[in-house]
Amino acid sequence: MSTQITIDSYRDFYFSIFLPAYADLTGYTLEKHKAVLYAIDSANSHLMQYLSPTLEQKIREENIRKAFTHLERATLDCYKLMWLHVESDLKSLISDKEKRVLCVNMGESDLLYKYHKATNAILESRKHELQNIGINLQTTIEKYRDAIEITKKIIENIDPIALDMVDIKRRRSRWIEIIFAFIIGILSTIASQPILKFLFP
Repeated sequence: MSTQITIDSYRDFYFSIFLPAYADLTGYTLEKHKAVLYAIDSANSHLMQYLSPTLEQKIREENIRKAFTHLERATLDCYKLMWLHVESDLKSLISDKEKRVLCVNMGESDLLYKYHKATNAILESRKHELQNIGINLQTTIEKYRDAIEITKKIIENIDPIALDMVDIKRRRSRWIEIIFAFIIGILSTIASQPILKFLFP
């Protein structure tokens, strides 16, 4: 990285860029992800080397650059993992006509527009990432972040209570169908007994 990395720029990136991404991921998935934890651990390891007063300045500067790179990677991983989970949930929602209409507090056309806008933004982010490997992660991070921001506008309009109600209704309907089929089976068996006795005395 050509830009000079200082402890101040590291701290600013940590609080303004990394932490919001990490909070979004853990808040949405309710779990901590190994890839991100590994990158954080690597960043902290290099940071401790930078803070060591016994090392030469050149070595310390090299370590703060490496720490910053690991923190960038952790941030990018946060957004990429976030997308994997969000995409799975949104695909399930989009493909379900009933949930799409009843469980989202926005027009169906607006929902589909934002979903396709987000997927296109992710594709553009991936393309940019592949074209800029090892050059500048921050621009790639910004593109992924912008794509995730689009999905947030969908997520914040999803009614979790309505989703639960639809699922409960469907489970109840399945149980009613099973019980009804069971009762019909019993009645059919009872009704067939006289016929069987008549045919096979």
